[in-house]
Amino acid sequence: MKPRTALWTRTTLFFLFAFPLVLIGYRGPAAPLSAVLSISVLLFATNWLLRREGSHLGEFGFTPPAFAFQRLAAGFLGGGLLLGVLALIVRACVPMHWSLNASIPWSGVLMALVLHLITNTCEELGFRGYGFSRLCHLIGMWPAQAIVAAISAVFHVVCGWSWQIALVHTTAGSLLFALVFLRWRSIPAAIGVHAAWNWTRDLIFLMPAGKASILMPVQEKPWGESEWLTVQGILVGGTLLVCVGLSASLRKNVRGRSSRLYTLQD
Repeated sequence: MKPRTALWTRTTLFFLFAFPLVLIGYRGPAAPLSAVLSISVLLFATNWLLRREGSHLGEFGFTPPAFAFQRLAAGFLGGGLLLGVLALIVRACVPMHWSLNASIPWSGVLMALVLHLITNTCEELGFRGYGFSRLCHLIGMWPAQAIVAAISAVFHVVCGWSWQIALVHTTAGSLLFALVFLRWRSIPAAIGVHAAWNWTRDLIFLMPAGKASILMPVQEKPWGESEWLTVQGILVGGTLLVCVGLSASLRKNVRGRSSRLYTLQD
């Protein structure tokens, strides 16, 4: 089998293998234990495929452990900051304010953090790890982004989301997390951004307040369609704007590496 054909085969089989594992991680029995099991299997499969190609988990930022944790923490801070800034813009553009939850469910807050870290690890390993990386090699970054965004949208519809939300919000998120991975070559960084986004949303943006909310959004008057569209536009538009910045940074970083390589060869 030709090397390119073999890579296509491995990539396709990986996605077919990963999709049900990620679904089990989200919807399986005895969560979060099912998610931990899915993570273990996905890590094993990723490591096995990388070793067959003469690589290792360091290619995706998992080693050394201290470095992986630093990237995870940096991504987490970045993801929380991004949603926090967008939330303040929403506050300035629509009639709302926040009210402190009178009885903060701290156990729910911590459990939500753990669950997001675990389930988003499943998603990043399954959708923006080995398969996405190899698709980029085979067909280029943006076609690979489109395929992975479509897979992610289908996954979220299977999990109960509407097609409208899945195609708009999930696509924006998929672009963001994949660009974070490519820019820093770190799945832990993408996990951090993903988990922080979801957790911060739970903390300050659920209407009505959820079991993990610290601040409760209060509509100062009933929102109509225009207010809801404004909120969605800010969240999605802000995410895509960050994606533009990451894409530019990624191109600059690639050009910089190519320039240094040319200098060394010269």
